[in-house]
Amino acid sequence: MEKSFYTCEEIARHMGIKVSTIRAYCKRGKLPSIKIGRSYHISAREFEEWCQDMKEVPRDTEIKRYLKKVKESEAKYKNFINQNLDGIVMTDFKGVIILANPSFCRMLNYREDELLGTNFTQYVHPDQRAQAVEDLMHQVAGKTSHGPKATWLLRKGGKTVYAEISESPTWDAGQIVGIQKIVRDITARRTLEQELESILELLPSALVINDLKGKVYRTNSRVEEVTGYTGEELRKMKSVNSLYWNPEQREKVISILKEKGEFYGLEITGRLKGDIKLPVEMHAKVIDIGGEQYVLSLVQDITERKKMQDDLKKAKSLLEATLNTLSFGVSHLDANLQIVFANAWLRRNIPCIAMGKNCSMPFSSEKECCPGCPSHKSLKSGKPEKADISLKSREGKSLEFRVRAYPLKDDEGNVINIVETFVDLSENQKLLKYLEP
Repeated sequence: MEKSFYTCEEIARHMGIKVSTIRAYCKRGKLPSIKIGRSYHISAREFEEWCQDMKEVPRDTEIKRYLKKVKESEAKYKNFINQNLDGIVMTDFKGVIILANPSFCRMLNYREDELLGTNFTQYVHPDQRAQAVEDLMHQVAGKTSHGPKATWLLRKGGKTVYAEISESPTWDAGQIVGIQKIVRDITARRTLEQELESILELLPSALVINDLKGKVYRTNSRVEEVTGYTGEELRKMKSVNSLYWNPEQREKVISILKEKGEFYGLEITGRLKGDIKLPVEMHAKVIDIGGEQYVLSLVQDITERKKMQDDLKKAKSLLEATLNTLSFGVSHLDANLQIVFANAWLRRNIPCIAMGKNCSMPFSSEKECCPGCPSHKSLKSGKPEKADISLKSREGKSLEFRVRAYPLKDDEGNVINIVETFVDLSENQKLLKYLEP
């Protein structure tokens, strides 16, 4: 004799969910029931209708007939099912397991006979069990599943496995009599994804992956620090092209990616949340994911760097202006003795000295150092050197200079620059005495 009514405890045990959840369904009227005293009683017929989302449920005889067909066809497909690397599970419309292949048994560390007759939802992690029951109701009601779903399954012994499950209804004589599940263990893939996730979060730059139309699919947490938008807000945008302040820069980025497929260190002006300008440095590369092209971008806020560059530029201008007021010559040479800077006095009195060229006097070859060149000596010795030189100006006037060279070193003691001073001995004897040690 079939059972006419179920208690909340029986349904909860049958479906693998909490009793409090079933009681809440009854209390809110989501599940038709009769309250007797403090207990709710649900008729078997109404429960089956509820499971079917008000559609007709196959009777026990029809289910038994279907199971007989499964057993008859099992021999035909047994080799395929048993050797499949993915787990294959079949349940009836209530979620009770009626078939489980060896891969699924190994996945959960159960024997087949331990799984058969139990409800599939009891192997779903408690945090996701309610969703699994809801998915079962949708499948039984004939609603289409929107692709595979990932969930945690419980193994024998308490450990878990992260699985990707694809589900589809099983039909017999025009009726849904069960659900077929393809279960794939993706624990290793998830571990790899989590490790990759950690690496992406360690990046000092904001990361964005979008398609060629600008639709965002992936970001890291640095995105909010740089743009002011959360990753979720960016993914809801139709396109990230609106984050460029200048349309010309956006077109330049698109053009370079189409032509070269990548670029590095491009400075652009971004548009922050709240319509605020932000100078950023951008690296981007077109990548292939599953046969589709996407753009991976790294964006870094360079506000501080730009400010530092501006401050250095101002300091350099101020220093050059100060050096240009001196009544003696000052030059700055690199390690190749090329002139990086020459002050106004030096350029005026020794016109042959020009920035960007090798240091040389009129009487020497530009391919060689001047005889007794103090800068050349200082470059080799790593110590200050000096020399007196004589030459004639363009007007034929005899000029005498005292040249001093001072080496500038890096942290390892290597000479990287030379600073020279030129004092006119013929007209600046007082200044020379002041400078003498």
